[in-house]
Amino acid sequence: MAAISPVPVKEDVNADVDVLHLEDLQHSAELSTDIEHVEKGYFSGVALIGGLMSISISVTATFWAFIPATSVIVFINEDIGPSPNASQFSLVWTLCSSVAFLFTALSDKFGRRWFVIGASIMGLMGGALNGRMWCTSDDL
Repeated sequence: MAAISPVPVKEDVNADVDVLHLEDLQHSAELSTDIEHVEKGYFSGVALIGGLMSISISVTATFWAFIPATSVIVFINEDIGPSPNASQFSLVWTLCSSVAFLFTALSDKFGRRWFVIGASIMGLMGGALNGRMWCTSDDL
């Protein structure tokens, strides 16, 4: 690991910024390593390839949860009743996906177990409610 020379800290209004910058550089140096220090076979190891495959499968599954439904939304709309709200499917999906990123940051901080359990329960409840839908109009 390469040593970082300390950044001179000025005694003025920007002194706090310089201290924070120095701390960022120190944290960066602690988290990084030179390629010479990487163990042989790391890039072809089971852990790295498995991690990359799991991320790829997760992203693919997310796309496949969205794409088939959007391709047949017209037919679904005809089956359960014509509704002017059918086009909101893609809007709601996009909004929910963006809100999900907030929960991933929280789960990194507090642990993933209860977030996964909670998301599974909410998904099950949403699926049960949507399975009982008979009409998409506003006058239920």
